[in-house]
Amino acid sequence: MEENEEALLSSSKGKKKKKEKKEKQSKMESKSLSPSTSDSFSTTSKEKSSKKKEVICYYCKKLGHFKSTCYKRIAAEKKKASGNVEEDDKKGKSQGDAYACITIEEALQVLFANPWIFDSGATKHMTGCRDVFSSLSYSTGRRVTIAYGNDLDVVGIGTVTLKSREGGNFQISDVLYAPEMKKNLLSVSAF
Repeated sequence: MEENEEALLSSSKGKKKKKEKKEKQSKMESKSLSPSTSDSFSTTSKEKSSKKKEVICYYCKKLGHFKSTCYKRIAAEKKKASGNVEEDDKKGKSQGDAYACITIEEALQVLFANPWIFDSGATKHMTGCRDVFSSLSYSTGRRVTIAYGNDLDVVGIGTVTLKSREGGNFQISDVLYAPEMKKNLLSVSAF
């Protein structure tokens, strides 16, 4: 019987503590919604530290600190700031590369309608347009494999003079002449 009484007593103490805790929490919520100026000036440092323990951070939703001092927010802002610098550097570099490509492409546009395309996979410069050669030596028996495994007959090799829009001339030697070629290719590796 004594055990039952002790169990009832401890049970009622637990319920009482829960009730007190709820009341205290509701008081804190009402104070945080409408703080009075007289309360804020009359608190002691012990009361301030106990109030701070009950404060919830708006950033990480944890107890004991404010958003302004939240270590997670500060770390995230530092990471974002350092990440943006790196990202800006990458943007600047890729944008500069894009401008360089456009400039090169424009410089190599010839006055006729067929532009020259840089091809990193081509081992030789190639064209199917006879009119672009300033000098051409005909030869037979040579073949070149292009994309998708297609083979084309090479009937000559020569020098091409390209005129830029600005009026400059570029001479490119060892250009293969394959009449079936649909595009003009400049081999990156042949430069």
